[in-house]
Amino acid sequence: MRCDTTASMDYVEEQFSAIVAQLFSTVQVVEPVPCEAPPERYETAESISRAMSDIRAEKDMGLYEYEGGHGEYLQRINSLAERRKSVAQALQPKPRALRPTGSTFASQWDDSDVASRRRLLLKSKVKAYVAKNTLSFLFPDDLEKELTAA
Repeated sequence: MRCDTTASMDYVEEQFSAIVAQLFSTVQVVEPVPCEAPPERYETAESISRAMSDIRAEKDMGLYEYEGGHGEYLQRINSLAERRKSVAQALQPKPRALRPTGSTFASQWDDSDVASRRRLLLKSKVKAYVAKNTLSFLFPDDLEKELTAA
């Protein structure tokens, strides 16, 4: 289908750049700050897995074949399973903190090449509608949130 419009891409970009300059001259660009679990937690998870393997090997060798042995085995395995679960929860990715980069979205737009601007537009979820003699932009209600999301 042929798009019959007099709006050129240069005109659309010029108009959008003016909107960005006006609306986003104070909206700070933020970047994620990685939040990783301390290495000792990884060692704890590995050591718990090794301990569980050792206890299972003891069970396979018949070392729990005495009165109360099965209960002792279950208690040890269950205790380690609970510890492993606790450590696994501690290792879950934490929400990343965000820190300002010192630049605004307007300045980032001005300093970007075409590919970077495209990524910024896709991230922002802004829509441009071009029809004969008409140009309009649709901005999501939570545009600033979309732009600052990690």
